[in-house]
Formats: sequence, C-alpha cells, structure tokens
Amino acid sequence: MSTSPTDPTDLFSGSGGGAPFDVTTLLFTARRLFWLPLILAPLAAIGGYIYAKTSTPVYRALAEIRLESRSMTPAASTSDPNSAGTTSPEDQNTIIRTFVNPVMAREVVKKLKLAERPHFTGGSRRPSEDDLVAFVMEHTKANIVVGTRLLQIAVDYPDPYIAMELANAMAEAGMKYERDQRAIALRENVQYLEDEAKKLEANLVASEMRLNDYTRTLGSISIDQDVNIAADKLKDLNMRSTEARSKRLQLESSYREIQAYRENSDALLGIESIRSAPGVASLISKSNDLKGNLAKLLQRYREGNPFVIQAKTELAEVEKTLRQQALDVAKGIEADLAAARRNEEDVAAEKAEQEEKVIKVKEESIKSNVLRRQIDADRLAYEAALKRLNENLSETRSQLVMMQMSGPAGPGYMVSMSTGKTVGVAGLAGLFLGLGLIVLVAQFDKSIKSVESAESALGLSVLSAVPRYGPASADPALSFRDYPVVLDRCCAAAEAFRTLRVAIEPPVGGEENAVILLVGAAGQEGASFCAANLAVALGQSGQRTLLVDADLRRSSLEQRIFDSVGQYGLSDYLTGRVSFPNIIRSTPAENVDVVTAGTPHAHPAELLSKDAFATFLEEARLLYDRVVFDAAPVGAVSDTLRFAHLCQTICFVLRFGKTTPAVARRAFELLGRGGVKVTGVVLNNVSPAFPIKLGHQDFPEEVFSNHGKFEFPVHCPSCNRTYESPEDFVRQTVPPGPEWTSHISGWNEHSERIVRRCNCNTLIVLPPVMRRDNSTAGAKRREAFAELMATLEKSGLSRDEARTNLLLTLKMWRSEMHGESHRENSDASQQRRKLYDEVLERLAAGGMSRSSAEAKLLHAIRIWQNAP
Repeated sequence: MSTSPTDPTDLFSGSGGGAPFDVTTLLFTARRLFWLPLILAPLAAIGGYIYAKTSTPVYRALAEIRLESRSMTPAASTSDPNSAGTTSPEDQNTIIRTFVNPVMAREVVKKLKLAERPHFTGGSRRPSEDDLVAFVMEHTKANIVVGTRLLQIAVDYPDPYIAMELANAMAEAGMKYERDQRAIALRENVQYLEDEAKKLEANLVASEMRLNDYTRTLGSISIDQDVNIAADKLKDLNMRSTEARSKRLQLESSYREIQAYRENSDALLGIESIRSAPGVASLISKSNDLKGNLAKLLQRYREGNPFVIQAKTELAEVEKTLRQQALDVAKGIEADLAAARRNEEDVAAEKAEQEEKVIKVKEESIKSNVLRRQIDADRLAYEAALKRLNENLSETRSQLVMMQMSGPAGPGYMVSMSTGKTVGVAGLAGLFLGLGLIVLVAQFDKSIKSVESAESALGLSVLSAVPRYGPASADPALSFRDYPVVLDRCCAAAEAFRTLRVAIEPPVGGEENAVILLVGAAGQEGASFCAANLAVALGQSGQRTLLVDADLRRSSLEQRIFDSVGQYGLSDYLTGRVSFPNIIRSTPAENVDVVTAGTPHAHPAELLSKDAFATFLEEARLLYDRVVFDAAPVGAVSDTLRFAHLCQTICFVLRFGKTTPAVARRAFELLGRGGVKVTGVVLNNVSPAFPIKLGHQDFPEEVFSNHGKFEFPVHCPSCNRTYESPEDFVRQTVPPGPEWTSHISGWNEHSERIVRRCNCNTLIVLPPVMRRDNSTAGAKRREAFAELMATLEKSGLSRDEARTNLLLTLKMWRSEMHGESHRENSDASQQRRKLYDEVLERLAAGGMSRSSAEAKLLHAIRIWQNAP
C-alpha cells in the first residue's frame, strides 16, 4: 500500500525545490488568484485614461544628417558606397555621443538664448543655464538609421516649432563641433608623427655608424664571409680526420693478424689485407690457373710425362714467388700503419686549430649580427612612421568621415499616444502584470496540489481526497452540526469520508484496527475536521464509535460540538480526577460519543506518556467498535509521538494548497523514527477543477432517523409541499448554498437546525425539538434513574460506583434497542452485554427479582434512547 518516500534530491519528484515548473500549480494559482488581473487591468486602464487627459501633448522634430565615407586615396570617389563602406559601430556611437553631450547642449542654449525664455522648461520659476542644458539633453535623442548612413537628431517638446528650432540647432552645432575636433586631432597627430619620424631616422643613422666602426675595428669587410670560409675548411678537416682514422684502424687490424703469422707465408696468405694486395692477388690467380692446367694434364697423361713435369715446375716457381710476395706485403703494411698514425695526428692538430679559429670568428660575428638587427628594427620603425605620416597627411587633406545636412527639421509631429491607445496599453500592462504575479506566486508556491504530488512526496497512497466544503475545512468556526456528514450527507465531502471509512476497513480475516489516529504535519491541516467526520461516518455504518480529542494543547472538538470549554475530558481521566464513564459525552450523531480534551494541563506530552493512557484505550476498546483520535500535529509538538504506536490505523492529514512536501516529509520521518507505520494520506480541503455532484441514490435512505431531534411532517411555507419523513425531506430537497445564513433571521453558527432548499427555491428550516429536562418525560427519566441507583447502592456499591456503572450501561445500550447489530459478535458488543449482565446481577442483589430488574433496566434504556 505504501512505498518509500521519494528522494528530496530528485529533481523530478513532487517536492518542488529544483523541480521543473509545475503546470498544475500554475492552474491552481490561477483559479485562486483569477481576480488579480481582473482588478489590475481596469485600475491600470483608469490610470492610463487619467494620464492621457492630464498630460501635455508632445511633438517631435527630426533633423537628418548624411554621413559620407571616403577612401584612403584622394582619387577615390567621395560618394560611392562600394569604395569605402559604412563607418564602424564604434564610430557611429562616437558620433551619437558627439551630438548629445553637455557641451553641445550649452552651445544651443546660448545660440537660441533659451535663458531669456522664462517658461521654456515648463516650471514656474526662471530656469538656470544648467537646468536648460539638462532639459535639452533629456529631450534630445540621436541614432543611426539601420542600414543607412543617416543620423537622426530627434527633439521632443510641447511646441512643434520650438522642437524644430532645437533639432536644427543641435544638428548644426554637432556637425561644426565634430569637424573642428577632427581637424585638431589630425593636426596634432601629424605633428606627433613628424617628430617621431625624425627621432627614428636619427636612431637608424646611429645604428649604421656603430656597425661600420665595428667592421673597421675587425679589419674585415664581411664577417659573414669569414665565418663561412672557416666553417667550410673545418668541414673538410672533419672529413679528412674521419678518413685517416678509418684507414689507421684498418691497418691496425691487419697488422695484428700479421704479427700472429709473421714467418708463416701460407698463413699470411689467409689474411684478407695481404690476399687483396695487387701483386699477391695476381700471383694467387696465376697459381690457380696453373693448378687447373695441371689437373687437366694429369687426366690426359701419366705422372712422368714432360708436359706434366713442366706444369709442376711452373706451379712450384709461382707458389715460391707468392710466398715471398706475401712476406714483402706484410712488411709493407707495418710501414703503412706508422705513416697512417702520423697522418691522423697531423689532421687532428690542424682540425683543433681550425675549430679555435671558427669559434673566434663566430664570436666576432655575434656583435655584428646584433648591430645589423638593430639597424633592421630601426629601419622598420622609421618606414612605419613615414607610412603613418603619409596616411595622416592624406587624411588631413581629405577627411574620412564627413557630415552633411540631408533633411533639416520641420515642425514637429505629435508622438504622444491618443487617449484610447493609452488606455488600451495601460490595461494590457495591468493584465500582464496580474498574470506575471500569478506566475511568480505559482513559481514560489511549493505546496501539495494533487493526489499524485501527495503520493510522490511521501510514498503513501491517498486514502481519500476531501473536497472543500462551505468555509475552509480547517476553519475552527465550522461547528459540528455544520459538518458535511452531519448536515448534508448528499454532498461530495460526506462521500469522501465514507470513502475513507471503506479504505481503512481491514480485509476479511485481517487484523482488527479499532484504534484510528488522524494527525497533521504542522497544524491547520484540518485533522480535527477529518476525525469528527470520520467518526460520524463510522457511526452511520452502525459501528459504536468514540471520538477522542487528544490535542491537549489546542483542543477544538469541545467548542465545535458542545459550544463549551473546560469540561471533564481526557486530561482529567489521565490525572485520575474522574473515571471513564464520567468523561463520555453523547452527540446528536448516531452511535458517536465524544471524549473531549478536558482541563488544560501544563505538561501534555508527559501526561500522554502515562500508563493511564493505555488503560483508557483498553476501556474504550472494550465498549466501542472504533476509537478515533484527533491529535496534535507531529511536526509542531511531540505529544502525538507518545501514543501513536498504540494505534492500528494512522491517517496522515495534508491540506491541499498549503502543506509543502518538505514539511510533510519531516513529519513523516518523525513518525518513522518512533516506529510508527502510517497507513495512508487524507488530502483535505481539495479544490476540484469542477464541482462534484452526486445523486441521492448513492446514499442511505435514513439520513435523520433515530435522532429524536426533529418533528415531521414538515411543510414548505411557500408551495405548501409536505415532507412526511426525514428520508422524503432529504431526497426532495437540496443543500442551501454558501450564502443561505444571511436569509434566516436570528441564525448563529451553533444553532441546532437543519436547513435545506425546496424545489420552489425556498429555504426550509427544521427547528429542533427543545430538550425536555423539565417535562414529564424528563421527570420520569430522573425517577427511573434514581430508583435503579438506590437498588445498586443496596447491593453494596458506593454512590459513585453505582452512578458510573448505570450511566455507562444506559449510554452503551441506547443505540442497541433498534434491532440486531451487524457487529453483535464483536469484542465491543460482547463487552456491552457483559456490562448489562453485571448491572442486572447487582440489581437482583439489591432486592429486585431478575425479571423486574431487567424490565426496569430496559425501560430506563428506552427512556434514555428517546431523550434529547
């Protein structure tokens, strides 16, 4: 039935903090404050009408000035827009400020001799020059027409011809002032640039002289050429050094191999450097050829053949020569290695000397480069100054921006709105102001305004939504007899409480929920109103119901129901001042008794924490089917938390359009910390989008039966229609409407009368039958009560005990005499029967026979049943 409350940080929850704008809230606020724009619009229209009738008409004169742009070259056209384009926005703003400034205004004041016109500003005294300057500036506006080069000077004044005079004067003064200022600025700029060019020229000459002196000191015409020559020579030496080192390493490798086989010529021939020597390589080739020839001869001839012998002899000579040549080459490599080492050392020394020379030349070139860069910088600065000087000289001869009067101002035209237009604009402004205020109020209103937002805020189901009924549902001025379930059971509010009654009924076979608590969050939610109406609705269903006012701080039920204050009630029982039967008070409602708050107590929270409260609850549950508590708001005080855990059903009352999700969540969390499980939410004082109308067929036929309060038949004073019974009266009449009390003389809010409207639109008042305390029936009731009291005292009971038991029996059984109760098997019904049997036994013990005692007790119950 319930879910976890929504996270307050969720932007899309119903809490409202960072939530998007709620259309429901806007519509609710619009319905509540619809009168605001309806009032502001007429008021603003009236104000506009008064302003239009009392204000002086205003005329506006316009003078137009054409702005022309020229190319940087004098040969360019002075009027072709494609050659120059419009002036920049910065230039436009500068021009506008030129025409509307105190200097121009003062020039116009002097030129037109405005100081000699005493009533120029409209005041009663002669204005000073400063006043005139301020007046002219206030009523003069200058702007560039979008998409053009036209500057408009607009002057507003009550006289059209004076407005024309002022507009032309301001335009002429502005053009003259702009030309003079531009010429002065250009002359000053040219003079500055000439001085700057001379200074830069002197700097350039000085830089070139310093470079020339430095070159003369070095004795070289071109430092850069010396650097390049030294660098090229160093590069060549680096290459020679690399080659010498490579050759030396190669010879050293060969020399190490030769040292290992110095006298072994065959082994020396295995060394690559020796084999590749020119003489050795040719001999090796010749030896290989001879070996091949010998092999061929051996295949053809025998070993002793002359050709074979000759070939072997030639081969032996060649191999001998080859071995000798290998030894000679080995000795030559050793000599080459020594020469390579000397060559490498010579190249390294020459390279080191050249490196020192390169470093020295580069050091000499650094200062030379610095001097050259200085010359370049001075030359660029000098050339830039000359260029700027030439540009300014050209601009001086031909200004970039020129002004020409294209349209002198004529007599001013009226600019103030007509009366009708002023009234319309003011009315619309008032209307939009009202609508804006509604939107603003809706934006800051975070209260709950729908069943969905209430369920989203707490994660609980809404058991019932009680619509607004007559006065505000939480209004203490609404008395018990004006409650919807009592006064008009055919209205939507009464049906809402019947819906709540069904919603809290336990399922078949479920846990009994005899104790019901209705509690608000922070106060003014209407919890007392809901508790009282729910109790009446439970009583109308045949359930014996006890309504208890547990709000010991600000109790209201006693005033609403009995129009009294301070009678014995719950606080008196909890302090032991009175017993349970003495605090039960009957009501006109069927099956409903009330226990009021009682005498005010200094410490209500501690009082509700006593064990006596649990005892009170046990006694109430034994005698009643339902016990309905009205309690103090949880968020305001802790009183309710003292006993809320004793209640099976807890209804959380929220007020539509007032209770905020944050307040509701805080109260809900307080109940949760106390181990209390809330059943659901009652949304009170709901403002429906459309009135809720229900047919009479949806309600029980007996509306006013068993009250013993009204006399029937009733006749309509206008159409003489007769209503024979309460059922007939309710079915054929309608509620009187919100303004009916003003039509009945002597009416007051605590009057015990029912008012309905006949079909002929006449109000019918049902006056209650007066109480019969002093009548014969009242005397009989007191006589029967006294007789039974005396018999109970004879049985051994004290007077207080006898009165308590007898009074409790009469109150409990007064509604049991109509027939079998639909809850006759309940614990409360069995307890009432037990109480009835105990009183019978006491009466028999006091001297009456059981049959006589039962007859007299039943007679007394019937008398009490019919008592007012």
